[in-house]
Amino acid sequence: MAKNYLQHDYFSRSTPVLLKIRAKYGMAGLGVYWCLVEKIHECDGQLDYDVELLAFELGTDVEHITKIVEQAFVVIDDMITAEWIVDNLTQRKAVSEKNSNAGKVSGQSRRANSKLNRLKGSVQQVFNRKGTDVEEDKIIEDKIIHDKIIEDKIIEDKIIEDKSIDYDFNEMRKYAELK
Repeated sequence: MAKNYLQHDYFSRSTPVLLKIRAKYGMAGLGVYWCLVEKIHECDGQLDYDVELLAFELGTDVEHITKIVEQAFVVIDDMITAEWIVDNLTQRKAVSEKNSNAGKVSGQSRRANSKLNRLKGSVQQVFNRKGTDVEEDKIIEDKIIHDKIIEDKIIEDKIIEDKSIDYDFNEMRKYAELK
């Protein structure tokens, strides 16, 4: 359940309390009621009963707030509350704690399995180490051979190139001497 979500029954507008509010104040009264319900939820089940401030905030007059609070809510020690709202918040908190605990258990299980898998991997590496070293040695050996072949080819090409340069140079000297 989302933290900022307020669930209510489909036909709550037709309950006797809300029918009386609608009969006297119209849909505006219903809007004030739901605004008060939201504010009580926001304040963890108890809203400070400051009639002037609430009337200003909700865009209505003090009389409307007073009458709607008297009809639909309970005032205890200058705090507006409702039993169903407190029950809703308590249930929401219980579900949240249950989900949080389940998440913690799941996280611990995943971490434990991850550590176990790493341990298994380490053990497997130890058993495969000799084979792995042989494979690494073969790769290194192949690289050395490959590099040697390339080096020999470069040297051979250089010798051929040098000979052809010498040959051309000798040919040019002979040609120059003939003239």
